Amino acid sequence: MGIYSGECIYAGTARGRIHYLQMDEELKEDIVCAAGVPGKLNTDLNAGHPDTEMEKFEAARKAVIQLEQEYAQKAEREINSEAAKIFDSHALMLEDPELIDAVKEQIYYEQNSAALAVKTVCDSWISIFSALPDPYLSERALDIEEIANELQRRLIGTGRALNLVFSEAYGLAERWIVTALKLFPGDLISLNREKITGVVLGDVGISSHTAILLRSMQIPSLTHVNELSVSWDTRQAELSSVEGSEGWVLINELD
Repeated sequence: MGIYSGECIYAGTARGRIHYLQMDEELKEDIVCAAGVPGKLNTDLNAGHPDTEMEKFEAARKAVIQLEQEYAQKAEREINSEAAKIFDSHALMLEDPELIDAVKEQIYYEQNSAALAVKTVCDSWISIFSALPDPYLSERALDIEEIANELQRRLIGTGRALNLVFSEAYGLAERWIVTALKLFPGDLISLNREKITGVVLGDVGISSHTAILLRSMQIPSLTHVNELSVSWDTRQAELSSVEGSEGWVLINELD
């Protein structure tokens, strides 16, 4: 048996098998490889003329706006209007002239590919927001990271970074406690709510939009569980969290 503590996001109890969502490390490598070399846009096999790179960015930006609007509609339909505003805010970020101009400058003046331009701009913004003293503002860095990831997926033609497919080895009736080091609002809204009984996270703040969404969805959940491990996958577990205090997750390691 193993007992691990964390900070309560939404109070409650949950029982089920653990489904560990792994970040695809190959995605990060693909982004770096596809980003190209600064100052060598015209010789980079993954990049072309600045006008072409800007067109790629615009196509990716519009596609992600549409995705966020679809998430907002789903949240409005299945949760509430406050949850939908999370995804509306993501769409507004993508319409921000400051973002568009910053990427444009990277493409035309720094001669970077669209992929590298997005990475450079968003990495800078993530660093700035992460350093802010206000927890609510600093945790907006997670939203920027999600938007950056979605843009990159379209620019380099890769799939989603998280494995959102549940194993059926234990039967379709199985209920699951989802665990992940990091979970974005878009990943959360994409999960099958009927399958989810609880969520355990490692590196997501209480004021993050992921945490706000979990509370809106009324899913018993913990964060800042430092011992998260892929070895937990498919093990039986029980989660208990109390409002305003720590909670714990008990794992049956013999299962």
